[in-house]
Amino acid sequence: MKRQAIVLKGVSKETLVSNLLKRFEGQETYAIYDSCKMTPAAGIGRFELLAAWDPIDLICLSPKSVNAFEIIKAFRDKHRDWVFCLLSYDLKNQVEKLPQRSDQEFPDLVIFVPKYVVSLVSGGEPVLHSSSDDAFEVMKSLKKAESAFIDSDLPRLNFIAGFSDQAYLAKVEEIKDQIREGNVYEMNLCRDYYCENVVGLDAKSLFSQLVKQNPSPFTACFVHKDYHLISSSPERFLMKEGERLISQPMKGTIKREAMENDDKVQVDKLRTSEKDLAENIMIVDLVRNDLSRSCKAGTVKVEELTGIYTYPFVHQMISTVSGEIKEGVDPVDALRNCFPMGSMTGTPKIAAMKLIERFEVKSRGWYSGTTGYFMPNGDFDFNVNIRSFFYDRSQKQLFLWAGGAITIDSEDKQEFDEINLKAGALLKLFKD
Repeated sequence: MKRQAIVLKGVSKETLVSNLLKRFEGQETYAIYDSCKMTPAAGIGRFELLAAWDPIDLICLSPKSVNAFEIIKAFRDKHRDWVFCLLSYDLKNQVEKLPQRSDQEFPDLVIFVPKYVVSLVSGGEPVLHSSSDDAFEVMKSLKKAESAFIDSDLPRLNFIAGFSDQAYLAKVEEIKDQIREGNVYEMNLCRDYYCENVVGLDAKSLFSQLVKQNPSPFTACFVHKDYHLISSSPERFLMKEGERLISQPMKGTIKREAMENDDKVQVDKLRTSEKDLAENIMIVDLVRNDLSRSCKAGTVKVEELTGIYTYPFVHQMISTVSGEIKEGVDPVDALRNCFPMGSMTGTPKIAAMKLIERFEVKSRGWYSGTTGYFMPNGDFDFNVNIRSFFYDRSQKQLFLWAGGAITIDSEDKQEFDEINLKAGALLKLFKD
């Protein structure tokens, strides 16, 4: 497909985002990714802002679909263009033979080619990539200050945990028993929080509030009809840049403190925590193994081990693993070979995923899945859908999840405090 590339000269990012959100009104399907001017781990980034809307072609697969990765591959082969998509965690059942619940309404896959794409790299000017004859009219609308999007107020909501505090603490002990028996070394246990009878929630306003109050380098809003993802994810799942594949698993979390000296103490605690170091290193080994399926022998390496990165409410431990992709490996196969991300499962991965189905009370759906994009040249970038809201407009239900890795050294109260810390940063948006 031939696209015009039009530079949007003289428009600020703030005006651009506001006008994009305004333009999304009435659109059934759109996606916007915002780095919030935060440099991702190890300084590896591509776009400061990327947005897409008005699908030319689109596929939406219902839960319990089949052959999703082959469908993605065929879709890319057909278009060789900008492709935006969201993959459910439950596609793990197409990667491995695993048990599957049937309690999710969210699609397994949404993938589309947009009529319009806007990209912005750090230090540059926005570019409109358009396949439409009205490209110059669209350009003008994206530069108008008077057409700005106005946030609507978020409702006051009370969320209910999917299982009780006591049940969570009991599950931690049961998982530690599984570790003692040698069934797993580490497992990510997550708890859902939900609110029913949520009417009129505006995904664009929630996205705007997340950008302001909990900025993260992989903030995203992906909407398809009644299904909405609004995410302030700090974690990259997998990126392809030329011949290089890059994964950045995040394990290890500690809260921020208000006073600078106290906050530095927290960083030191995380940096030297044996439990968090063990968590991170175990997943790094898993990621190295996953990448080796797509990369040339001897090229997989750890570029940064257990780096500490700071976000508005937490400090995170993140490692960077990369490798050189083998000749003939399709970008979609590279994505599949690492799916789902080890940081949200555990190790060994298959055993951990089986236990997740046993200990968590709901299927995850879009949570700990991924959203991102393919460029026309086959490069891609995908996040991890954590620190996110999931809104089913037709069912009037709003969800979020929080979790953490359980190891033999896990202390029940610390694990409980960690999930409350992660969930609390999001829940406060709906409180007085």
